[in-house]
Amino acid sequence: MAGKTGRILLALTGNHRQERIHIMPRVPAIDQECCIGCEVCTQTCPEVFRMQGEDDHGHDHGHDHGKAEVYNPTGAPDERIEQAMDSCPAACIYWDE
Repeated sequence: MAGKTGRILLALTGNHRQERIHIMPRVPAIDQECCIGCEVCTQTCPEVFRMQGEDDHGHDHGHDHGKAEVYNPTGAPDERIEQAMDSCPAACIYWDE
Protein backbone atom coordinates (compact mmCIF):
# COMPACT_ATOMS: atom_id res chain seq x y z
CA MET A 1 0.00 0.00 0.00
CA ALA A 2 1.38 3.39 -0.93
CA GLY A 3 1.97 5.91 1.82
CA LYS A 4 -0.04 9.06 2.19
CA THR A 5 1.43 12.37 1.18
CA GLY A 6 -1.26 14.55 2.72
CA ARG A 7 -4.86 15.48 2.22
CA ILE A 8 -6.44 17.99 -0.10
CA LEU A 9 -9.44 19.94 1.17
CA LEU A 10 -11.60 22.26 -0.86
CA ALA A 11 -12.44 25.53 0.88
CA LEU A 12 -14.92 28.18 -0.16
CA THR A 13 -13.38 31.62 -0.32
CA GLY A 14 -14.68 35.04 -1.33
CA ASN A 15 -16.96 35.16 -4.39
CA HIS A 16 -17.78 31.47 -3.87
CA ARG A 17 -14.47 30.31 -5.37
CA GLN A 18 -13.06 26.98 -4.34
CA GLU A 19 -9.41 26.74 -3.35
CA ARG A 20 -7.40 23.62 -2.66
CA ILE A 21 -5.71 23.52 0.70
CA HIS A 22 -2.97 20.92 1.22
CA ILE A 23 -2.89 19.48 4.73
CA MET A 24 0.14 17.50 5.86
CA PRO A 25 -0.55 14.03 7.27
CA ARG A 26 -0.36 13.41 10.99
CA VAL A 27 2.76 11.51 11.99
CA PRO A 28 2.71 8.84 14.71
CA ALA A 29 5.41 8.95 17.37
CA ILE A 30 6.38 6.82 20.37
CA ASP A 31 7.44 8.12 23.78
CA GLN A 32 10.55 5.96 24.19
CA GLU A 33 10.71 6.48 27.95
CA CYS A 34 7.17 5.16 28.28
CA CYS A 35 7.43 2.19 25.86
CA ILE A 36 7.51 -1.19 27.62
CA GLY A 37 8.45 -3.20 24.52
CA CYS A 38 5.27 -5.31 24.50
CA GLU A 39 5.19 -5.44 20.65
CA VAL A 40 1.41 -4.84 20.47
CA CYS A 41 1.87 -1.96 18.00
CA THR A 42 4.17 -4.02 15.78
CA GLN A 43 1.62 -6.84 15.70
CA THR A 44 -1.32 -4.49 15.11
CA CYS A 45 0.28 -2.29 12.46
CA PRO A 46 3.60 -3.75 11.21
CA GLU A 47 3.57 -1.42 8.20
CA VAL A 48 4.33 1.51 10.54
CA PHE A 49 5.88 0.11 13.74
CA ARG A 50 8.78 -2.25 14.36
CA MET A 51 10.99 -3.21 17.25
CA GLN A 52 14.39 -1.54 17.38
CA GLY A 53 16.98 -3.74 15.67
CA GLU A 54 14.66 -5.04 12.94
CA ASP A 55 15.28 -4.01 9.37
CA ASP A 56 12.60 -2.89 6.90
CA HIS A 57 11.67 -6.51 6.22
CA GLY A 58 11.07 -7.50 9.83
CA HIS A 59 14.33 -9.44 10.15
CA ASP A 60 16.01 -9.57 13.52
CA HIS A 61 19.74 -8.92 13.41
CA GLY A 62 20.43 -10.19 16.90
CA HIS A 63 19.93 -6.90 18.72
CA ASP A 64 18.13 -6.53 22.01
CA HIS A 65 14.83 -5.02 20.85
CA GLY A 66 13.55 -3.38 23.99
CA LYS A 67 11.49 -0.60 22.44
CA ALA A 68 9.21 -0.05 19.47
CA GLU A 69 9.88 2.59 16.84
CA VAL A 70 8.07 4.26 13.95
CA TYR A 71 9.90 3.37 10.74
CA ASN A 72 7.25 4.15 8.11
CA PRO A 73 4.91 6.86 9.46
CA THR A 74 2.66 6.93 6.38
CA GLY A 75 2.63 3.16 5.80
CA ALA A 76 -0.97 2.57 6.90
CA PRO A 77 -4.26 4.46 7.10
CA ASP A 78 -4.83 6.62 10.18
CA GLU A 79 -7.48 4.17 11.40
CA ARG A 80 -4.94 1.31 11.59
CA ILE A 81 -2.41 3.51 13.37
CA GLU A 82 -5.10 4.62 15.84
CA GLN A 83 -5.95 0.97 16.47
CA ALA A 84 -2.32 0.43 17.52
CA MET A 85 -2.49 3.57 19.68
CA ASP A 86 -5.67 2.38 21.39
CA SER A 87 -4.18 -1.10 21.94
CA CYS A 88 -0.93 0.13 23.52
CA PRO A 89 -1.03 -0.84 27.22
CA ALA A 90 1.46 1.92 28.09
CA ALA A 91 -0.42 4.55 26.03
CA CYS A 92 2.88 5.83 24.63
CA ILE A 93 1.93 6.26 20.96
CA TYR A 94 0.67 9.68 19.94
CA TRP A 95 0.20 11.96 16.93
CA ASP A 96 3.11 14.36 16.46
CA GLU A 97 1.46 17.19 14.57
